[in-house]
Amino acid sequence: MDASAQLSRRLGFGGWHIEMMLAAIALAIAILPSISFYRERTESRARINRLEQANRRAELATAHSAPALGPTARLCSLKASAKAGSLQLPLTPQWIVFSLDVEASNPFPFYTVTIRGADGREVWQADNLTTPEPGKLVFVLPSKVLREDYFTVFLKGQGNTGEVVPVVEYTFHAAT
Repeated sequence: MDASAQLSRRLGFGGWHIEMMLAAIALAIAILPSISFYRERTESRARINRLEQANRRAELATAHSAPALGPTARLCSLKASAKAGSLQLPLTPQWIVFSLDVEASNPFPFYTVTIRGADGREVWQADNLTTPEPGKLVFVLPSKVLREDYFTVFLKGQGNTGEVVPVVEYTFHAAT
C-alpha cells in the first residue's frame, strides 16, 4: 500500500481526521453545559430582579399606609368546657391575648396562670394577675412561647392569706 492510500484511509468524514473529529465532539460536550448554565443564570437573575422590584413596591405601599405600632395581637377566648379551644398560631411573632371566663361567684384578689404542654412541661406562668372586670381574666404572652401542641391552662386563685386554690382548667390546641 502506498502513502496516499494510507492517508486516504486515515482521513475520516469529509476529510477530517478521526482525532480531530473526536476533539470537536469533546469540545461540544464541554461547551453545552456551560451554555445551559449561562441561560439558567440569566433567567435566575431576571427572576431575582422581578422579586426585588415587587418587594420595593410592597415596601413603598406599606410606608404610605398607617404606621404600625408594633406586632399585632391575636385573641384566644377560653371557656371552661370539655371541648378544647383552638388557636391559630401566627407565622410571624405576635402577641396572643388570652381571655378566660372565671366564675364570678367567688372571686379572688389575685390569680396564678400556668400553661403546660401535652407532655406536662410548663411553657408559661404568671402570678398576681387581677381581673379587669368580674368574670374575666385577661393576660398577654408572645406567640413564640407556644408551638403546635395541645395545652392546658391551669388557673388558681390566691386569697388574701396566701393560700392558693385551683379554680379551673382550660384546654386548647395551637396549630399553624
